[in-house]
Amino acid sequence: MKDRVPLYPGRVTLTPVSGQANTYDMVRADQPTEQGTPLNKENLLSDETAAALGLSGDPTVDDAFGALAGSIKLSEVEATLPSSASWRSVTYGNGKLVAVASGSTNETAYSTNGINWTAATLPSSASWQSVTYGDGKFVAVASTNNKAAYSLDGINWSDSAQLLVDSAGDDITDDVAQALGVSKIVTGSYTGTGTYGSSNPNSLTFDFDVKLLILQAAYGYAVLPIIFTQGEKEYYTYYMSGSISNAKMTVSFDGHTISWYTSSTNGSRYGNSAENMQFNHDGEIYYYAAIG
Repeated sequence: MKDRVPLYPGRVTLTPVSGQANTYDMVRADQPTEQGTPLNKENLLSDETAAALGLSGDPTVDDAFGALAGSIKLSEVEATLPSSASWRSVTYGNGKLVAVASGSTNETAYSTNGINWTAATLPSSASWQSVTYGDGKFVAVASTNNKAAYSLDGINWSDSAQLLVDSAGDDITDDVAQALGVSKIVTGSYTGTGTYGSSNPNSLTFDFDVKLLILQAAYGYAVLPIIFTQGEKEYYTYYMSGSISNAKMTVSFDGHTISWYTSSTNGSRYGNSAENMQFNHDGEIYYYAAIG
């Protein structure tokens, strides 16, 4: 329904009735810019609506509300999350509910109605304790390892740690892109799985052709950072701890996907083990910057 919008609210014209003393005909003279919806039976409670509510005779609007109150019943709807994880926190934003779980897990879930939930994946496993929404982002924090992650849509998540930062910890991704004269730089992270070799290569896929990829381990006493560039197929990774160890890395650029592996097998957990030299030690975090 629409309100009447008059230029002169309440103004009327009074016309004397001929032959009747002190009697007048009254007509609105408020000059509306919007006529508004007439207040009549058809607009307030039509016969069709009354019949649909099971009302007969000459029902009033109050009768209609009474019929609606008697027909509305609340019921419980069971909702099931994607797994039996220890779900810890939930928030709402950008049209979605997002939940995170505690314990050593990278599980998260999202829903548009609170009933149907879809699984998603956080950048790494941690005891995720809380998730919130603000400034156009979902942000999740863990109770251990100083971990945090963010997402613009509640589905695709990135590690909050930035690979391209200056000494003050400020993100300099855009500055680096401008200095290199490139159009795109994407940073992120992945968690090692503990595998290595030609049958278990690591790979990253992007939505653009990558010219250069930088890899860096999160912990400080492991392999040194490495840079892959298009056209080069073999590299050597180095581990330094009193002495220097190295292993040959085979790299492939295939469209938007970069893959790499090493077959070296000597060493120990944080030494020059093959999975460590392949930047794929089980459970460890690795950061990357892809430049295109």
